[in-house]
Amino acid sequence: MLSDVSYEITSFTDSIAYSGTKYNTLELLNYISLEIIGSYIDEHNFKDYKGGRFKTSKLKKPLFIEVTSSNCKPCKAEIPALNKIAKKYKDSVDFLLLYADNTKKVTSLSSNYSDVIYLIPHEGNSRKTLDFSGFKHALPYPSKYYVTSDKKVVHFSLGGYFMPEKGKINKKTADSLNFSKLESKLEFLLSQEKIIEH
Repeated sequence: MLSDVSYEITSFTDSIAYSGTKYNTLELLNYISLEIIGSYIDEHNFKDYKGGRFKTSKLKKPLFIEVTSSNCKPCKAEIPALNKIAKKYKDSVDFLLLYADNTKKVTSLSSNYSDVIYLIPHEGNSRKTLDFSGFKHALPYPSKYYVTSDKKVVHFSLGGYFMPEKGKINKKTADSLNFSKLESKLEFLLSQEKIIEH
């Protein structure tokens, strides 16, 4: 289950930090992806910022989960592409954003998002490992999980494109790159969903 994997990843990354071992980002991402992809998410009963519920036990469609934060520049830059993607795929995929921020902050940000995206605030005290109704997360933002309707994680990715201070890419290019990346991963998710339907 993904909850078991979360503990293993946290232990692995903590051991790297404490030992002073040098790992490059690609090695670490490969390790994390291998641990997550193929695992299954547990039953979760998420509470959105308006008090509504999203239960993974009731999944009928594939699920896109992104763990995000209001302080994350790539997360903010991804919002326009995410809204376009959610509008395009709303009939075939559920969209769930797990925010590292509390209900008050998520409520203030909610107008930036399409109403087909579920926004789940974090109400815990820990910033190191976030716990959303048992869905534990200890990785950088944005982290994206692509989950089939039978709750299997078929893809995982970190990061997004944004316009850095020095302006190596512009906003239009960042939007286009974010949209293309999200779309290709959602198409992969839907292809995996077709496999389990047969």
